[in-house]
Amino acid sequence: MDSANCHPNRKHHAKGLCKKCYGQMHYRKNYADISERLKKYRMDNAEKIKESNIRYRIENAEKIQKSEHSPNRRAQRFCKHHTICHYNEVLHWFLPPLIDSLCWLCGEPRSGRMELDHDHKTGTIRGWTHHHCNIAEGNVMRSPNPIALTTNLLEMAAAVRMT
Repeated sequence: MDSANCHPNRKHHAKGLCKKCYGQMHYRKNYADISERLKKYRMDNAEKIKESNIRYRIENAEKIQKSEHSPNRRAQRFCKHHTICHYNEVLHWFLPPLIDSLCWLCGEPRSGRMELDHDHKTGTIRGWTHHHCNIAEGNVMRSPNPIALTTNLLEMAAAVRMT
């Protein structure tokens, strides 16, 4: 067995290095190239990655919950306000398909960033929403007078469209 120059107790892989050190050297040398390819892949497949992440979190809720309670690990989040511990019921949820979904708030077809909207008190999924619709709905619901706020927003929007 040829030993590596970097770690004599490891097997030689290439250029006098063990497999781990050679991989690290290759990554550092080609970092710009690799990061560009990853960035392009993430941009081209953003929806696919997002759907896959949601599916993984639902299918592996127990595994994620165990890792959450590990003392050396920060809590992973399912949404901004709740940890996965809150989502033990998640396994029973019906996840509406994102493909060809309409925003449940404005009724427009999906575009840009879509989010899975849910009631933070009961955990009930309401449907897919545009990011901005979800923010607006949250702001209206937190308002002391949601009806007046909605009326004012509609009047302002009508005035802007008329100009």
